[in-house]
Amino acid sequence: NEMAPIDLDDVFAYKTEKIVRIQERTIGIFFYSVQLLIILYAVVFVFYMNEGYLARETTTGEIKIEVIGKGMMSQSTGGKYVVDKYDLFEPSIENGAIFIPTKIDSAVQKRGTCENPDFKCKSNGDCPAYPGISEQSCGQGYCVMSGWCPPLADSPESSALLDSKITNISLWFRTAIQFPILQPKKVYTNFANDQPIIDEDKSEKDTYKLEEILSSVSLTTSDIISTGIFLNVKLLWECDLREEKSPCKYPVLKAERLDPGTGYSAHIPYYIRDSSLDMSQDTRILYRTYGVRLLVESKGNAVDFSWMATILQLSSALALLSVANIITDVVMTTLLPEKRHYLNYKEEVTPDFSTIRDKLEESVPLKSRVVV
Repeated sequence: NEMAPIDLDDVFAYKTEKIVRIQERTIGIFFYSVQLLIILYAVVFVFYMNEGYLARETTTGEIKIEVIGKGMMSQSTGGKYVVDKYDLFEPSIENGAIFIPTKIDSAVQKRGTCENPDFKCKSNGDCPAYPGISEQSCGQGYCVMSGWCPPLADSPESSALLDSKITNISLWFRTAIQFPILQPKKVYTNFANDQPIIDEDKSEKDTYKLEEILSSVSLTTSDIISTGIFLNVKLLWECDLREEKSPCKYPVLKAERLDPGTGYSAHIPYYIRDSSLDMSQDTRILYRTYGVRLLVESKGNAVDFSWMATILQLSSALALLSVANIITDVVMTTLLPEKRHYLNYKEEVTPDFSTIRDKLEESVPLKSRVVV
């Protein structure tokens, strides 16, 4: 069997729109109903509920943190001492973060040989062989190694605990935010405040008690004193730049716990140099500090009227109106009882006019053709 020749006119056939007026009220009502739904979607959802005529911008800002208040530390030896904001801010300078100690374990150490709590063992073979550091010796469940002794284990020489009943600690957050796209020449800030705002004044507040921050994650100071906690604190600005007098309200604080319930602690060494300057004779005080670790960030969301956003949403809505034609055509040609008749009226194939012209030329005698 020979293959039929490929008809290029059929392969490269051009399709154009043909307007057919369907004399059927059901189809017409369905079509205009779909268009109405699209218009309602654009008006109600896009423009009214989602405010599609607004331009939006999200950015991050600068932040400064200051500790306010004092606390009382109770020692395991029976004594107590007062701590102020300088004792409670560790380290004293850190960008966008703060650590407030709630429990401090300490041990006075000298260089020597003792059990290392980082290396557990059951026999000498479980211990590593480091010449001059470890001789593969297991003692009391831990490898005996050279280093700082005694180790700061679960039973420290001294311990101090923050008294939650006496402590009154607050955090003063001063922030600044700028929206370089919507309003590049304006900076919104409360850095100019020389006094903290503790109680809400016309929805303005920049100082929060530690207990208040912990309560936002369903905890109290007593719950985390012995273990510490790792928190992410966000100060969120919500700005409506259409308002001239006060487009940006004071940021709202939101906290989220980052540790999986294990708490947070850090080790801080303090060295006492021997008068002989022989470092092997130095004394080290190692502090294991539990406390509230805060990672603080300032974020802002701004909105403003935008002709560009409005035109874009209107253009999208007009483009969606064509969907009504597509849906109606599909229903008309696939679901309705008279679909075959509608399909015949909707699609029409023209004859190949170039073939007709060739046949006409062949039917006219050569001598009777007029050459112009």
